[in-house]
Amino acid sequence: MKTVSKEWLKKFEREVRKEFPESYGLQQVHLARFIIEKKTENLNSKELVEYYRKHARVAKRKNKK
Repeated sequence: MKTVSKEWLKKFEREVRKEFPESYGLQQVHLARFIIEKKTENLNSKELVEYYRKHARVAKRKNKK
């Protein structure tokens, strides 16, 4: 799994703000989608499913607290 550099993230945040200046929610969704895409670009389908399952379990645990 790849990591996302701070430089890439800052550059992409600026682009997203320009594209969706009135909607903070859309900015966040757009950023999240592209971060996930970047982190998982070299995973095969089985690894991708495991990635989503792992993060779903973490989110589920956080919601129970």
